[in-house]
Amino acid sequence: MPKCKDLMDSVKRVVVPTDTVFAAAQIMKNHSVSAVPVVASKQSRELIGLVAERDVAVRVIGESLTSQTTVGEIMTPNVATCRPEDDIENAVKLMDDLQIRHVPIVDENGNLLGIIHKDAAA
Repeated sequence: MPKCKDLMDSVKRVVVPTDTVFAAAQIMKNHSVSAVPVVASKQSRELIGLVAERDVAVRVIGESLTSQTTVGEIMTPNVATCRPEDDIENAVKLMDDLQIRHVPIVDENGNLLGIIHKDAAA
């Protein structure tokens, strides 16, 4: 059975809570991704949340905020994660149960290692 580490994509870009929504949206646009992991600091890979296209649409546009709104104001905190050795079926079930499209893969310390997208895991 495939493991999460076998299907996870590497994460080339992350944001921190003080980055602007504009910066996160630019990463999504320039790298053709629909979500960007949020880490505790520029020096850390500690995952603290995720900002997705839906967050931008619903929380920024829907609430008439500006592109200068910070990621920390709109991100989804405490996101569901998997470990590299978890079976991919666990990640798919998690996405189905929670109706989400991304599952970050973290190590035992909560540090970001990669991400699985629903399309790749289905």
